[in-house]
Amino acid sequence: MTKILLVEDDDIVARVAIWRLGKLGYEVCGRATNSADALEMAKKHHPDLILMDIKILGPYDGITTAKMLKEVTNARLIYLTSQSDEETVIRAAETQPAGYVSKPFEDKDLKIAIEIALRKK
Repeated sequence: MTKILLVEDDDIVARVAIWRLGKLGYEVCGRATNSADALEMAKKHHPDLILMDIKILGPYDGITTAKMLKEVTNARLIYLTSQSDEETVIRAAETQPAGYVSKPFEDKDLKIAIEIALRKK
């Protein structure tokens, strides 16, 4: 089963995402709300994929956290975020994510992004 690390600081969004991912057949191996937790969980759980929100708790945003995660894991990364302004998208693209899914999202869009990301690995 595909292991996914979810980096999302909003409890309601995280619970819904975990439920929806389970319904789609994926295992959420952990949830982080900030960069420090994301790094720790990535080292501990060795996820296949990381779903990353851009606005997260702490001093580092999701884009900076994605850069740090590349140093500790080779998991694919998909941004799952409501941030879609041009500057943010350009910054995110510099981390070479496997996908970018805008919230709110449809299950089929998330599943397609995940399956494409996993096949890129």
